[in-house]
Amino acid sequence: MGKATLVRRTAGAALVMTALLVVSGFATAQDGDGAAARTMLEKAMADTAGLDSLSFDLLINARLVRDGEPMDRAFTGNYLLRGENDLYHHLKGKDNDQEIEIYSRGGTHFIHLVDAKKYDKIERDIPRSRLMAGLSGGMLQAPTVWLSDFVHNNPELFETEKISPAAAKEIDGTACDGVRLEYEGFEVTAWLAPGETRVLREFTADLAKSIPEPEAGKEKTTVLVTFTLSNWQPNIALADDKFTFTPPEGVTLNVREEPEGALKKGAPAPDFTLPLLGGGEVKLSTNKGKVVILDFWASWCGPCRQAMPIVDKVAHEMADQGVLLYAVNLREDEDRIRTFLDSQKLKTTVLLDKEGDAAEDYGVESIPMLVVVDPKGNVSEIFQGVGPDLETDLRNALKAALEAGK
Repeated sequence: MGKATLVRRTAGAALVMTALLVVSGFATAQDGDGAAARTMLEKAMADTAGLDSLSFDLLINARLVRDGEPMDRAFTGNYLLRGENDLYHHLKGKDNDQEIEIYSRGGTHFIHLVDAKKYDKIERDIPRSRLMAGLSGGMLQAPTVWLSDFVHNNPELFETEKISPAAAKEIDGTACDGVRLEYEGFEVTAWLAPGETRVLREFTADLAKSIPEPEAGKEKTTVLVTFTLSNWQPNIALADDKFTFTPPEGVTLNVREEPEGALKKGAPAPDFTLPLLGGGEVKLSTNKGKVVILDFWASWCGPCRQAMPIVDKVAHEMADQGVLLYAVNLREDEDRIRTFLDSQKLKTTVLLDKEGDAAEDYGVESIPMLVVVDPKGNVSEIFQGVGPDLETDLRNALKAALEAGK
């Protein structure tokens, strides 16, 4: 986490896999007070990224209110970070047995599912900023990405619609200064302890803006997630074994099996007819003879926003070889989709899966999900999430699908 590392990381920020849910190209709106709030946050981020090591504990409280009924979830955990890429993360649900550990050192990463007594091993060069940002999904995804961007001094954190000061808040007897950042899909309010070195003590992510408006007569669903940081220990001595996983007795390597009914490579791609953004409709089966990329996405999804420009670029470059791209949007209104496309300067063909029927047929459980359909109408490849080599992997998959169609 040293200063030389900070410079390299900042220079490569555009490569971060799971960027914040932001609209690239938006100028941040801020008055004088907003500029001061930004400066305060920038200093805290730079101070944090400049540390040689860091340890802190974490308490997460998430509240979802649907139809007036609240649902609360709570988690406890901690982070250990050392050097440029070493990471240990522990997270445990307070109201259930769910518990997970992440170990990352030297290009080897372990995911330990404590309650299941299983672990996954990944041997791949994944920058810590990407790994940390991708640790959580669902309503924890956006705040987890935000925390990763803060810790790694990622300037994309400031690609907001507005930055402004927020009311101070007393945390453990200390009056902490607040700053509010408004993104297209959510808002973050963060509180920093005063002092020469600013320390992040707490932040909330209000996800209400990313939730569609309710039907007439129903209450709007709200989601508020609070991350509280404590026991902040900078430049602490951390031994190698803190980042190295040794399977305990009875814990075995996870061998994943595809669930029954899961989309399988080589199987016929489920047919559908979906409306086009702007009018008209598309029936998938009419495109036999071409290679089709289906990109299941939503504008509120950070990894989707990172992946789409890559997928769009590859599809356009291979269009003359018979490659088509359909970005299948899940349940968003057309104005929001157009705003995103305009901000990214994308001319992508968008299909509207307003009820989620196509996503269900394709077994979409998380987004982004890419499906490559070969010229015979069969599933040729499936991509989940945004890997560090997405562009190369997608090109290779498309070439293989084109070859299979000859």
